[in-house]
Amino acid sequence: MQKRDLLGYLALAFMAVAGFAALYYFLLAPHTFRIALPPADSEPAQLFNAMSAALKRDRSQIRLAPVFYDSNDSIVKAMEAGRVDLAVARTDRPLPRSSLGVAQVHEFVTLVLLRPTVQIETFAALKGHRIGELTRGNAGTGVFSELTAFSDLKREDLDIVVIKSPSAIAASVSEHNLDALLIVTPRGSSVIGEAVRALTIAFGAPPLLLSLKETKGIAARIAALEEGEIAIGELSANPPLPAVASPTLTFPALLVARRQISSSSIQDLTKQIFDVRNSISALYPAASRLTSLDTERGGSFAVHPGAAIYYDASETSLLERYSDMLWLLLFGFSTIVSAIVWFLRRLFPRQRELLRAEHAELIELLQHVRTTKLVADLDRAEKRIDEIVAGISRLSFGGMIDEEQQPAFELIISRIEKVIDDRRRNIEDLEGQARVNQVK
Repeated sequence: MQKRDLLGYLALAFMAVAGFAALYYFLLAPHTFRIALPPADSEPAQLFNAMSAALKRDRSQIRLAPVFYDSNDSIVKAMEAGRVDLAVARTDRPLPRSSLGVAQVHEFVTLVLLRPTVQIETFAALKGHRIGELTRGNAGTGVFSELTAFSDLKREDLDIVVIKSPSAIAASVSEHNLDALLIVTPRGSSVIGEAVRALTIAFGAPPLLLSLKETKGIAARIAALEEGEIAIGELSANPPLPAVASPTLTFPALLVARRQISSSSIQDLTKQIFDVRNSISALYPAASRLTSLDTERGGSFAVHPGAAIYYDASETSLLERYSDMLWLLLFGFSTIVSAIVWFLRRLFPRQRELLRAEHAELIELLQHVRTTKLVADLDRAEKRIDEIVAGISRLSFGGMIDEEQQPAFELIISRIEKVIDDRRRNIEDLEGQARVNQVK
């Protein structure tokens, strides 16, 4: 075996291994999505951590790789920079560019808790008061900014104190003598209970809940915000807080995906997270808050086509999912085959060199039979032609010879056979004439 052929076989083996590896990667290997989440102690982070563990335990084709960020702004920047594939983002602030909704993770509610001695009935009446905001991001943004704008308040009309965690509420109230606390948090979150307890300690009495009568007007202007309600006793059971149902602003936190991710991948992701939701909801009640998005035209948020397929219960078949690839293979089959044949010829030049050598031998054979005077030479030439024809037939059957090459061999072989027949008759005539002359 020639060295060039050995390298060709090694290259062919490498191609086969690479092909099987690519097939495994695209069809069998798990697809891992990097997901941007709020800090690890937040409810969404704990939920998706549990989902990630469940998907890994069940050996799912979909995997989640959580990445934690300290604020919603950091999540949006990470998504826009392409460092993550998915993100849990608030909708009261701009969503990441080139992102589409996959699912609603939970619903945020807006709470303004007042010092019991502060007797006001509208958000606008907070002008000149010192108000704390429980947030990890920038103060006075999102829902807060919508409330102040609708109430015709400027940023300087409110003395805002940023509180980073529920554990710091009591100290901040005492230190800054706060009159109110604004919280935007998932409905049913443990943060609400912690805040109410902290304010009760700091105020010396349970706080009051400001009824946000502005919600209807704000919701009419801002598509992402909706008019909601805090039910009697939803925040505290003893004493009931609020004592009467109170309007509030609500908005969802969305699981969003980059627009560029294929529909089939997001369809699989959506199916898997809803399957897992059912299995972990007993241990993680927040899982039950994960809901589908409205796929009807005119919905508040654009839904990723893959998620829409899942929600509309129109699971695509294998043929539909890979239709573009199948059409490409169908119409490009001849091109692909030609490319493979060309590549194999480049890998294995020995067959081409052998054909050249045999063709050159046939040309020399043609010249030899034209001049020979021995029948034995003609017999040997015919035997050699039979060997060459047999070899070419085997190569042709194995697909190693192009149809364009065969006429060249057929032409010269037919010519040699004709010359052999003519020379054989001439030699026999000469030999016959010589015997006649000898008898005479």
